[in-house]
Amino acid sequence: MLAFQTHLFVSFYALLTGENECSSPPERVQRLSNSFGQDLVYAVTNGKLKPPKHILLPYAVKSLTGNVELIHTLNRFGHGVSYSLLQEIDTAICLQKLLLKNEVSLPLDLCPGIFTTLAWDNIDCLEETLSGGGTSHRVNGIAIQQKEGDNPEPQMLPKLSKTKQRSISYETGLIPIYNAGKRVGPKKIETVDPDALTVVHNSFIRNIAWAMSRLSPDEQHQTVSGWSGFNIKIRSDIDVEQDNVAYLPTINAPATDLSTVYEVLNIGTCNVT
Repeated sequence: MLAFQTHLFVSFYALLTGENECSSPPERVQRLSNSFGQDLVYAVTNGKLKPPKHILLPYAVKSLTGNVELIHTLNRFGHGVSYSLLQEIDTAICLQKLLLKNEVSLPLDLCPGIFTTLAWDNIDCLEETLSGGGTSHRVNGIAIQQKEGDNPEPQMLPKLSKTKQRSISYETGLIPIYNAGKRVGPKKIETVDPDALTVVHNSFIRNIAWAMSRLSPDEQHQTVSGWSGFNIKIRSDIDVEQDNVAYLPTINAPATDLSTVYEVLNIGTCNVT
């Protein structure tokens, strides 16, 4: 129903803006038509059907401004769900994650056995205190995985019965104290990697081809690009796919503590195994 309604609205709005002669409406017309069509569905059903816009827009406003009154205003004008419903959605997502009962709560779109790049950074809030101590220290991390055709299916969240719960009582445990002892390396991990010898050989051949083509006695008439430009040209016909980026759980501890470093390593081990 929503797709059919959006198609009609795109045609209608394209006719109003004088774009009816185009085979495909411009991106601006499609974006506005999609927005107006979702508003129409939300208004006709009196909020029983909630299109993506009416959930994502209040979430964006909450993340960017944190202004509850602005979310209430958007809801009264039919552009988004109420703030109380956002709280119910947040609580339901949290309860679903708790039902997994994993040792470390990792994003569901991460796949085991795939080469993963982890990046961590400290996010500190230096509150104004008399002594300068007691400030907030956190460590945030992201995981980056390359999308491949044989990636396993991500883990699915368990089904949760619908409730009106808007908050939960959950105590986060402290990070276990880690005392440095004898150095122990990580165990061997089997990953889904391409043939390294083939990749190295192909790169070596391309570098030799670039170096030979650059051997020209007349530098003014050099038609072959530099190393970066050459590699860009030979890869121009290769489709670039977006990597899968997921946010890791926040560690509420200073990044300089040895216990925090050990916790980061534990989360990385749980991610790739």
